[in-house]
Amino acid sequence: MRSGDPVAEVARQFVLNLRSAIDSRSIREVARVTGVDRATIAAVLNGLSWPDIVTLAKLEFGLGVPLWPGHADGVDEERIEG
Repeated sequence: MRSGDPVAEVARQFVLNLRSAIDSRSIREVARVTGVDRATIAAVLNGLSWPDIVTLAKLEFGLGVPLWPGHADGVDEERIEG
């Protein structure tokens, strides 16, 4: 379900992208390959925190996929700026 709030939509899409990239791997395995601790990964997946840019980069590089949503994911970036 899409959010009407563009910032909330970015958060929702990011978590969906992360869940998809994790697939059937355990959080322990994701922590090992990304260098991000398990508690941080769990907090992000549960919507309790946002990753900082370093954590985002570690997740993307470790999982080998882009996670941050953009136009391709249907996020209206102009509405976010405004």
